[in-house]
Amino acid sequence: MVNELPEKWCINVNNETVTNYFKNQSGKNCYTLINFSNGYYHRFNSFNQDIMIKGSLGASFHSSYIREEFIEITFEDFERLVLKTPSNIELKLW
Repeated sequence: MVNELPEKWCINVNNETVTNYFKNQSGKNCYTLINFSNGYYHRFNSFNQDIMIKGSLGASFHSSYIREEFIEITFEDFERLVLKTPSNIELKLW
């Protein structure tokens, strides 16, 4: 678990929520039409476009390996830091 989101993050492609995020952010159906059941989605694609900017005009956010200088985050990190979903621990504090 990371405390803050690394600039160059990636996440394992093993979750429908992650796939849908990349599809919705990029506007590309390829993320649900092609079976990317293995590998990693990266914040920046091969053309240095940022998936966190909605409407990034490009694909190539997927790779079968972790690209150089990228740090893998967990699904929990993705929910908390990318989707901004409160964690169970934070919810219990209320």
